[in-house]
Amino acid sequence: MVSDPRLAHFKVMLAYERHATVAVERSLLSVPAAGRAEPGYLKAAAIFGHIQQATYLWLVRLGELEARPFEMFPAWSPEQSAADAAESHAAMERLLAGLDGQGLERAVAYTSLDGTAYRSTVGEILTHVFNHATYHRGQIALLVAGAGGERATTDFIAFSRVKGG
Repeated sequence: MVSDPRLAHFKVMLAYERHATVAVERSLLSVPAAGRAEPGYLKAAAIFGHIQQATYLWLVRLGELEARPFEMFPAWSPEQSAADAAESHAAMERLLAGLDGQGLERAVAYTSLDGTAYRSTVGEILTHVFNHATYHRGQIALLVAGAGGERATTDFIAFSRVKGG
């Protein structure tokens, strides 16, 4: 059986996601204590939590995790968001280990937060999850820098340059 190259791609994306999550947590923690009460920092921390909440929700829809209360932008600490991410990353790894090309094409029926019914393939959902996180990490970088912290380098190309070494 020939392995589907999309699976290899999603596995690399999961490794990148893990790397970027650590970088964002460190970035948020680099903000001086005085800056952590500022609206920009609080928004950045809430966006980090939002990434985790959304990823978790998609994994529930994919049947990998149990449903839990959903809050769009939770007031979580960076450590809490990173711990939540670790749970989702482990579930994503299990999902990818059990998939093949046909599994990526499996249609998943779900209801959006506004109550609209949709169907998307597993591959489409995975692509969305990784893109969604990348989008929001850019916002976090700007907000952290504005709060006096160190902006994380979370570009995929930077990860790809060092992943092997």
